[in-house]
Amino acid sequence: MGQFCTQRYFERLPGFVDVNVLSMDRGQTLLEKDYPFAVPFCRCQPVPEMEMCILLSLVEARDRDQTQKSEYHLKMLLSLIEEYEKNQAEISKDLDKMSHIFAELQSLE
Repeated sequence: MGQFCTQRYFERLPGFVDVNVLSMDRGQTLLEKDYPFAVPFCRCQPVPEMEMCILLSLVEARDRDQTQKSEYHLKMLLSLIEEYEKNQAEISKDLDKMSHIFAELQSLE
């Protein structure tokens, strides 16, 4: 978690803490991206245990989903690289054949 209190208009307001807002609806859904926010310390309250469990499970599910998407895209990239390498080898063979045929044609002239 980075410090973003310095991004406020008044940089030197004592008593503010940096928080990342994960949800705007008490944990029913997660925001697409954490929302950085500076809050006066006196306005902070502990998150109830049940809400914390819900938030943690939502964050874990989001992280799992992102990991699965990343793994899928990585596999697709690896597949494309393998296909490219296979095609590159075949193209090289064809070029060698073409070069040989061309050399034979030149020798017939």
